[in-house]
Amino acid sequence: EHLAAEDELDTAQTELRKHKRHAQASALGRSRPVAASASSDAAAAAIVLERQYELRISNAQKRASMLSEQIRDAERRLRELEAALPVVLDFGDEGEASAEPRAGRDSLSNEERLALKLATLQQFHEEMVVEVAETQVERDKILRKVEKRKVEAALRRHVEPDFMCPILHERMRVPVLAADGFTYERQAIEKWLSMHNTSPMTGALLAHRYLTENFALRHLMDAYDEKLASEKRLSGGKEGQVSRGKSLGRKGHDLEDVGELEPLEDEADEDGDEEEEEDWDDSDEEDEDLPVDVTFEEDMPILSRQLDDG
Repeated sequence: EHLAAEDELDTAQTELRKHKRHAQASALGRSRPVAASASSDAAAAAIVLERQYELRISNAQKRASMLSEQIRDAERRLRELEAALPVVLDFGDEGEASAEPRAGRDSLSNEERLALKLATLQQFHEEMVVEVAETQVERDKILRKVEKRKVEAALRRHVEPDFMCPILHERMRVPVLAADGFTYERQAIEKWLSMHNTSPMTGALLAHRYLTENFALRHLMDAYDEKLASEKRLSGGKEGQVSRGKSLGRKGHDLEDVGELEPLEDEADEDGDEEEEEDWDDSDEEDEDLPVDVTFEEDMPILSRQLDDG
């Protein structure tokens, strides 16, 4: 469009110069006199035609000037956009291979250069979309790992209370099963039974004072500790490759399978206790029909006897 305006301006200027030459030649080359009216009409027509050419030139100049200003404004905005881009646009390869494309770009118009830069920006945008997608995938993997660790931590918090003594609220070392069906630390329940004849958990009278060591829970605790120690060693060497194994969350299932575990060698040395159960004396069995208000401390022995093998 700018080229067309410049061509129109050149045409108007050429025609105006041609008209002036012809007008001068016709004025000087008249050999015979003409009528005053005819001479004045020709002069007026020449003046009108000259003004038309001048007006045409003026309009063409204004149009060309306006288009030039638009081109300069577009180039200025293009430079501002290039300066605001996060990357530098390079249209050619490094080395001699870029000489020919660069020479070709020099011959491109402003519109073609702008379209080429726009295509480069579109390609850059697509590459950024791919990188963002890859980053999102990595983020999802990390979130899944974090969620898995949260679940495992919650499972540990759920399992740990099963190892706590209801009386001491501490981790049991020698878990024993009482008549009320609850498991306690041996020393704690023995001390309780020396002063009470009821269940520490339910408050109901105990049917007997047998205390059976809970080997199933004992082995479960040992296996749990061993698993935690193994995970800590593996996580220190190769994080992320630790084999988590099966969950210990289902306590009943673990208690059924824990019988397959081998007892620890230092089990006897840890507390120096063997499996003990309290027996009722014959005299105590005869007193089972006594009223409820009879004191148990007077009728039943406190645990200190072991079952005879015979």
